[in-house]
Amino acid sequence: NIILLSDNIAESYNQAVNKCNRDWIVFLDVDAIVTPNWLKNMYKITKFDNTGAIGPLTNNVIGQALDFDFSTEIEINNLAYNIEKNNNGISQKILALNGACLLLNKKALVKISGLDSNIENEAIWDDLSCRLITAGYNLLLSCDTFVYFTGEARVRNSYEEKKKKWGFDFFYSNGCRVDL
Repeated sequence: NIILLSDNIAESYNQAVNKCNRDWIVFLDVDAIVTPNWLKNMYKITKFDNTGAIGPLTNNVIGQALDFDFSTEIEINNLAYNIEKNNNGISQKILALNGACLLLNKKALVKISGLDSNIENEAIWDDLSCRLITAGYNLLLSCDTFVYFTGEARVRNSYEEKKKKWGFDFFYSNGCRVDL
């Protein structure tokens, strides 16, 4: 099926979700370099109860990022291999995931009425995360999966929309904290 995208990112994703007839849906940015077994590793943790969404370790998403600098695809794949080998089957709950690479439970999306089309840019992912958690779903980080992003599709925003809707600063709250 061909899906005509609107100017509103959330509306476009919701339109795509409505056309899907599977239990799990993948959102993947165009600047992703996927590594061997990325989807298999993420999918194997869908068996956990109340899972709303699953994301990988990355190099470019706050809360999911590893601090590595790569120059070749071989280095990326070597890192992915070591991550998979050392963390096989390990996942952890997380407070927010990013849509750069996301495996989503369609039933959970339907229950929360999809992405909020009143939220724009990258703010939609933190809003989605909050609404999934509020609805009783878990967000899982697939600790044996690594997906590299070149950064070409990243759109940064001021976070003002999220602060206004949810009452706290996601950037501050989702990062590593030493003051707690």
